[in-house]
Amino acid sequence: MPWLFTLIFLIFAPILVFYTAGYRWNPKKGMVEKNGTVILDTIPGDANIYLNGQPVDKTTPATLQNIAPGTYTMRLEKTGYFPWEKTLSVTPERVTFANEIYLWPILEPELQFEADVTKIFTNPNNDFLIGLKKVDGNLKLFRYERNRITEEITLDENTEIDSLSWDRSGEKALLQCTASSTNATRLLVADPLKFSELTTARYHFERSELIGMDANYKLILTANDSFTKERHESQILDSYEELVIKKLPNEENLVLMLSADATEGLILPRGEWEFFAVDRNEMVLNAGSQWLRIFTGSNPYTTTRAEAKTIHGLTINREVNYLLTGNNELSLWRPLYEPELLYRQSDPIVAAGWHNSGYYIFFATKTEVRMMDLDSRNGRIQTVVANFDDIQDAVLIHNDVFVAGTKNAKSGLWKIPLVKNTAISPLGVLEGARIF
Repeated sequence: MPWLFTLIFLIFAPILVFYTAGYRWNPKKGMVEKNGTVILDTIPGDANIYLNGQPVDKTTPATLQNIAPGTYTMRLEKTGYFPWEKTLSVTPERVTFANEIYLWPILEPELQFEADVTKIFTNPNNDFLIGLKKVDGNLKLFRYERNRITEEITLDENTEIDSLSWDRSGEKALLQCTASSTNATRLLVADPLKFSELTTARYHFERSELIGMDANYKLILTANDSFTKERHESQILDSYEELVIKKLPNEENLVLMLSADATEGLILPRGEWEFFAVDRNEMVLNAGSQWLRIFTGSNPYTTTRAEAKTIHGLTINREVNYLLTGNNELSLWRPLYEPELLYRQSDPIVAAGWHNSGYYIFFATKTEVRMMDLDSRNGRIQTVVANFDDIQDAVLIHNDVFVAGTKNAKSGLWKIPLVKNTAISPLGVLEGARIF
């Protein structure tokens, strides 16, 4: 008997040790292999877990150990929220993460006020909205915060705002407008609300300082809202601190130089380029619908190009990522990479923006508002969080999507909460974002 027990121990002890260590017999492969681990977490938590349609006796956050290697359809469900489902691979001795999952609540959009709202913008601090609405034939620019319109001014009824860029304080913005079929640049001051036309020049913010460049002078906006003038050489078309874009004699292409008197520079592709953003080791130049991104941390410089109507930047882990929109396409532009197409359909994209996590984006078509998971494993998940009769514009502020549109034959400003039972006053803060 002692020898029998010794034999049984010698046979089963290694099996028990290997079993405890996570090794299992895989009948499909006919071999012993170590299992994997799956870590699941959702916001909010306490979501039910299903693997290949079978319920798991745990809720999120959860660590599922000793999962046999293979492909699994993982589904997470929580009452009152849209489900999340994705097919992911589990590999031996590795951990499969799905731990930044946002579950979007199933909620009807809330009408904030009725009006014919055509455009809405948010400032970099995301504590108020600036919008355009038509009232009795008049065009009004309004500021909306704390669930109400706090200020409004009347504009020329033929004014259309094509684009808007803020300074870093979030109190001033440059607006590219079309007024009576004429292009114009306007300066918007948010508090108190003021809208003024600027003389013809190329304008941009150098952090919080407004700079303009005309044929002869560099214009600098002073604290009392007047401009000082500094004469520059006629070859300089635009400048940003020590950087200049020049038109050299007998050269069709513009040249980017480190200083006005530099003897060497980077020859730019053909186009009327001007500065859009400059940050640390890179800069972004713009020429109409063309965009050029230059990474200055390498020698020679690394450049990538994009074509888009609008771009939206967010700093994630000290790197600026851009969303590009144009007609019916939505793309992601990461540092050092060419733009990656995220979405293309027959419906035009009306608006797009970043969720504060950096892992999700929102975008709006003419009739739908969607949230997209940027996790590219086995395709990116899209969730339709709201439907409208018509959408004019949309922005995402922290935990709410605001929509200028029509629903159930009512036109106005609508709010789609992305978190249940959250009162935000003011509108909230988009963490980690930097607007150029």
